[in-house]
Amino acid sequence: MHFKDKVAIVTGGSSGIGKETAKRLVAHGASVLIGGRDEAKLQSAAAEIGGTSGKVRVLAGDISSPATGAAALVESAERHFGGLDKFDSGTRWPSFTTQGGGR
Repeated sequence: MHFKDKVAIVTGGSSGIGKETAKRLVAHGASVLIGGRDEAKLQSAAAEIGGTSGKVRVLAGDISSPATGAAALVESAERHFGGLDKFDSGTRWPSFTTQGGGR
């Protein structure tokens, strides 16, 4: 699979399936914004996933909060990477589509 120049958001990206999903997306060329509640865990995961590549960004917070929820994640991905192709809950392997408003 190749995700070159794609942008994804993965919630639950600091551990488990979410972290592994983000890791694989970056390995296949995507830029990823990982979300979760624990800033320190997100920063650690981002360093492990993307190192200093600039391909991984984080947004810590509660997905149910307007300040850090879905709209904030999308805005952050658009600001850092110029768009968004996939929003993934970190519960399964993602597939990309640009139907209905992708980049």
